[in-house]
Amino acid sequence: PFRATGVYGPLAAAAAAGRVQRLDARRMGDALAFAAAFAGGTSEAFGAGTDEWHFQSGMAAAAGLLASGLARAGAQGSPNAFEGRAGYLDCFARGSDGAETIGAGLGHRWGILDVTFKPFPICAFNQAPALLAADLAREHPGDIRSLILRMNEREATYPGMPGAGPFEQVAQTLMSTRFGVAVALAEGHITFADLQRYDDPLLLDLIGRIEVVPEPGRPPKTAAATLTLADGRVVERAIEDSQPRLSWDGRAVRENARRLRPETRLSHSGLEALIAAVEALDRGGSVAALVETSGQRSP
Repeated sequence: PFRATGVYGPLAAAAAAGRVQRLDARRMGDALAFAAAFAGGTSEAFGAGTDEWHFQSGMAAAAGLLASGLARAGAQGSPNAFEGRAGYLDCFARGSDGAETIGAGLGHRWGILDVTFKPFPICAFNQAPALLAADLAREHPGDIRSLILRMNEREATYPGMPGAGPFEQVAQTLMSTRFGVAVALAEGHITFADLQRYDDPLLLDLIGRIEVVPEPGRPPKTAAATLTLADGRVVERAIEDSQPRLSWDGRAVRENARRLRPETRLSHSGLEALIAAVEALDRGGSVAALVETSGQRSP
């Protein structure tokens, strides 16, 4: 029931803020201890289709900044904040071997390299199913009798994912696997505007033809589909490794930003200035310039 953003976010923010504030090892430990005490956050909003999740990243950042500031001011945190009998690991990973493995690969394995991008404005768990549906739409345009979609069990049952309507807001449609797959089948892609087609008869009809099957043992971020067309033909397709399609280099990130720009409030020149400011950071560019350009809006 916990959301990763609220559980891990304060720790990451405290570490970053502490590094910027040049905390020594003892104070950094204090900052992380406070962040561990501040961590938490539920996923109930996704099932309810409400707005809490919008603010969890900001709250995580604020908690991390506060934790670092407290440590810098001399407040003391538990030296066993993570592995203690009532610490972070006991709260969020009780019964696991987290205390023994939390540092495995530290300095050698970089989690940021496993970050995936979202080609569609929907939940990360829905990316592989939507990509698969878009592939099927391009390969087999026309009437669809039914679609059986097999997904990772945890992803298929995550709050909001099983939603089949009625839909009233984007918080519901971006989580619903059936809604995202229906749009991908109908359009071959998904835009933010598509997520507001709550009463579209075409999408509602397609949603009624889609069955989502939680499949024990299926790896995360994968999907398999059995598509039956109106003429009786049956098509089997799967994405068993979505990482190559969701891991982008800098060029692909820039291309995607330009593709999405009309859906944002950024002007063309504003986006190009933002891209230039990001690229300049590696050459000692100003963070202030990045903040300034990120606030530009089209008229």
